Amino acid sequence: MGRLISFRDTNPLRMCPDIIVLRLCFNMMGHRVVDPWYEFVIMYALGDPIIVEAYVTFGWEYVIQHYGIASGYRYRHVSSRSVQYRRPERIRDWDPVAIQAMADAIMVAVNTRTRASHTAACRLAHTSLHGVGVHSAEEMLRAAYMMDHSASHPFTTFLQMGEGSSKSRYEVFVNEGIRDITDFNAVAATMGLDSWVDAGELAYLVCMVPPIDK
Repeated sequence: MGRLISFRDTNPLRMCPDIIVLRLCFNMMGHRVVDPWYEFVIMYALGDPIIVEAYVTFGWEYVIQHYGIASGYRYRHVSSRSVQYRRPERIRDWDPVAIQAMADAIMVAVNTRTRASHTAACRLAHTSLHGVGVHSAEEMLRAAYMMDHSASHPFTTFLQMGEGSSKSRYEVFVNEGIRDITDFNAVAATMGLDSWVDAGELAYLVCMVPPIDK
């Protein structure tokens, strides 16, 4: 647990380059458009900070020309297996109606921060947006909560977001009687670790910090 908190203190999720750029661009869009959440869906899907900045600054034509499939651009912040779904051409072809519905669902999830609204938004993402899977939908919602510095993930249960944060990765906590996020933070406090984490950030931490026996 100490290793996780130590990593978190030096590498907080909110300070990752892709999250920083996404938040800055989201705030910029908030001054330009009526619905910045519509643009959030597009910007998150584009993934790479350089491409997100280019989209906000220059628009689709520039992005397609310089970062599209024919450009040969190599993504830095998107997994190789996800790149094919996050190329600008793919995102540009998404149904605007589906994007708007997703934007509305995210806004509700962020404003209410309930399990029901979160689950509904995730389900909509991976059923209506081509290339968005179950885990990437969870990642999209996690990023959405971080657009607001005061927002936290609504789940208190351990969040599974892929192999790196699968059920087995949390077993070390469960075996010690740590059943959820509330227990995790309570135990951390007794150890003198005062850095509170939510479910989304803990999923990131267990993914980034390998078990000791690995």
